[in-house]
Amino acid sequence: MNRIVIVILLSFTLIGCTKTDIITIDVNPEKSRVVELNDLYSDPVFIRLETTDEFLIHDVTKFEIFNDRIYIHDEMFFGFLYCFDMQGKFLYKIVNHGDGAGENMAGFTIDRENGFLWITDDYQRISKYDLNGNFINEYRVEFSMRDVSVIPNAPDLFAFQIGYHAGKNYGFAIYSLKDNKYVDFRNYYTEFERWLSGRSLSSSQNNLICGFGFVDTIFTVDSLGFRPQYALNFGKHKVPDQVLFDQNHDRLNNTFLDPQKEYAGRISCVIETDDYLKFIYFFGGKRVLSFYSKTRNKLINISKVLLDNKKFELKNFFEVSENEQFYSVLYSENICGNKVNPDTTIKNQDTKGYGVYKDINQLKSVIKDGDNPIIMFGKGNVDQLFEKL
Repeated sequence: MNRIVIVILLSFTLIGCTKTDIITIDVNPEKSRVVELNDLYSDPVFIRLETTDEFLIHDVTKFEIFNDRIYIHDEMFFGFLYCFDMQGKFLYKIVNHGDGAGENMAGFTIDRENGFLWITDDYQRISKYDLNGNFINEYRVEFSMRDVSVIPNAPDLFAFQIGYHAGKNYGFAIYSLKDNKYVDFRNYYTEFERWLSGRSLSSSQNNLICGFGFVDTIFTVDSLGFRPQYALNFGKHKVPDQVLFDQNHDRLNNTFLDPQKEYAGRISCVIETDDYLKFIYFFGGKRVLSFYSKTRNKLINISKVLLDNKKFELKNFFEVSENEQFYSVLYSENICGNKVNPDTTIKNQDTKGYGVYKDINQLKSVIKDGDNPIIMFGKGNVDQLFEKL
């Protein structure tokens, strides 16, 4: 344990020396609420993604909106990247072009300044594509990669969520492809923590932010490194070190997930706007969606989001912020209610398999269980939630 503590302290010393105005956020997971979908959105718009056997999405690992296109990474079955237009029409998909064992498509990002797609895999490679899905070239590095983001205003610099790397623990790195070297490296505690961390890098409004694992700190990421910006204080619910590790200190102790223990931690899915910080954490083994208001210095915990008493998956809410719109993912089984027989679809209804809907009841009348997910977007209603506190 002493070795781990020393590594963590050194990491904070190195990355913390350039930024001292860290904001502490008190998080009380015991105070959470159930909200309706309309409590989070005003006048939401729903994009029905086209569905066929050829481009059936099983799980949205990550998605981005850029230049009126929707890019979705589905990590299941070796991973695919799907591209749709803003009407939900399928445009193309990218299949990992490698032929080596274990070369799974692991993550992607969009270089918004130069107009490229970058795709990582589990086999020490990052590949470059144009925005129409055409392969350009690839780079080999000495580590496998999970999540990836381009560092804003820093050509050739990338933030990587590191998988296997000989001689280093799993963690996060800022890496220069041009110079083939690390600019900064941030360790995880354990290998097992890497598998639990989920997607941890998020870019919005030309700002890259990172929150991961059981480090209760959210970092700004730029060419200077990982700089602590927010410290989450879980109080009595913070996970003790003796719970995080077994006696050999090499893997997570599963009692963290015991709901009776009421431990809180494992930060992921962070986005930041001018007014809010949004993140996901686990409390008693279940996800909690949190919004922190910078102007009010207050936090709201959301345990469930409901529509017609059906629960939505919290990990995909307010996942992307783009042009003052918040984008979320809804899965068809949470919306459709009953399975729809295409032969009995209401006449004059839109049956081409994709489209934009402002009326969720109209959407429910045409989708069926097993269809591709729905992309929802609109203005956030978060202000009203805080006003009700």
